[in-house]
Amino acid sequence: INAEYGGTTITPLEALCKIKCDPKYQVEYQTGGFEKTVAELKKKNLLSSLNQIALSTRFSNDHDIDSVYQQLHELIIQIYSANIPDFFMLHVITSSYGVKFLLPYLEPPQQKYLLEMFWLAFLCIYVVLNRPPLERDTSHKPIQRFKNWDEVKTEALKSQDEHVVKLVFVCSQFTKWFPHLDKIYFTIVTEVLSLNTWSFSGTHPPPSTTPPK
Repeated sequence: INAEYGGTTITPLEALCKIKCDPKYQVEYQTGGFEKTVAELKKKNLLSSLNQIALSTRFSNDHDIDSVYQQLHELIIQIYSANIPDFFMLHVITSSYGVKFLLPYLEPPQQKYLLEMFWLAFLCIYVVLNRPPLERDTSHKPIQRFKNWDEVKTEALKSQDEHVVKLVFVCSQFTKWFPHLDKIYFTIVTEVLSLNTWSFSGTHPPPSTTPPK
């Protein structure tokens, strides 16, 4: 994770800003699925440069795997809160839940490698999704629909979409581990439960503020 590239290192946020500001990472979403869009990364020879950025990224307190994981997770949550309709990015959150469970079963070199690969995968997804906003628009006010997590879970159990149920579950678990992020998790699940559809194209309109009937 703290490997250097070209003699320099950058923070995770600097890495994402670098990608967001560089026009060479403009990749049009391909109709037909995520895999076809990823193929565009290969076509444009972007995987190598993304790997170089991933290797140049330095996380604070990088000798502490739990600290690195938390920093990576917090960044993912921050970005998803700005792009809540996105169907592909929700899988980054749910897969980060799996990563957290795997880490204790791995030796330190494997833990480091897993987080390196997860970070690289996230950078690729970020490009594929047309480099969405890194921060939530301050004019986009949270939907005030539920009073507490019990109400959220009750509503989630009514959903016929397993992705909604899965996201609500992992966010409710994350809030036990990272209580300082509870407000963000709660905003995410509230807005997901208020959606009528997911975004699949890298465009991120704000969710409707009118709860579905």
